[in-house]
Amino acid sequence: MGHIMTHLTDFLWKRPEWPSFYWSNSALTELLVQTRFIQGQLLALPSSFVHSYEMSDTKKHLYEDLLTASSADATALTDERLRGWQASLYPTGYAGVRKVRVGEFRDQNLLNLKTEFLPPELLKEEIPKYLTWWKEAPAALDPVLRSGLAFFWFYLLSPFEAGNLEIAAALAELSLQENEKTSLRYYDIAIQLEENRDEIERLMQASHQENGDITTWMQFYLQLYLEAVQASFAIADKDFSVERFWARHSELNLNARQRQILNSMLLGESEMTNRRYVELCETSRESAKRDLAELVKLGLLQIGNKKGRSVSYSLANLIKA
Repeated sequence: MGHIMTHLTDFLWKRPEWPSFYWSNSALTELLVQTRFIQGQLLALPSSFVHSYEMSDTKKHLYEDLLTASSADATALTDERLRGWQASLYPTGYAGVRKVRVGEFRDQNLLNLKTEFLPPELLKEEIPKYLTWWKEAPAALDPVLRSGLAFFWFYLLSPFEAGNLEIAAALAELSLQENEKTSLRYYDIAIQLEENRDEIERLMQASHQENGDITTWMQFYLQLYLEAVQASFAIADKDFSVERFWARHSELNLNARQRQILNSMLLGESEMTNRRYVELCETSRESAKRDLAELVKLGLLQIGNKKGRSVSYSLANLIKA
């Protein structure tokens, strides 16, 4: 597929073909095969392995509304809901120390030396186009590509003074949930997107030279999707390890604190100290010392090289297998 190169200042939204996006299916074939294979593996995971991802209170509120939207009405994306999501990200009206317009689309140009965003007066025309596409996207469009386009298009619009990447990431998540017809979260594409903010900015700027060809973006997005699911599988592997451990040691008569500590170490905490035990279990130093000594006696923990107050414990080699 050929590319027509234009001057960098000829921004994508100024082109006659806007907002017409396209990509090379042949360039995406291998990645799409991988995504479909990994989606099949996702379906095999039991619901007990849904992960609880760390996020701020405001983002939790945003995602709670997302889950409600996906379970109640798959087409219920409105400009009012978008404004509500953005307001939930900035309940004080500030993004850090900067006062921002919340709950409303921006009424001024965004400042960026490398990208010229749509002027606010055009948003009145462009947001309805996006919402119409959301409701009427072709059924044959691959769901991960639809999610990638949902993010890309919204982030190009950047209709808010702040929070555009977070809302775009939330839309990508919602798009995938609608296709999967579940509110269960086995993976988190939004985390991957937010962690790759700099690369996303670079690709967005480069897209203005491509006359609507977003093949490079779609390749990047598919790779992020694969990484998100693979990260989820890594967590699931640890969860399965914990289940197998307790199945093998169901006869152990341990107290709740000891079980908590063993779970923590099985899930990745490499070392345990008396002080850390006290911290995690909110117990006394004497209780921690007794509990740890008993776990060593049972062959579940082994003592490290350090002695005295610096003594540390790790999982015994026997139970790591």
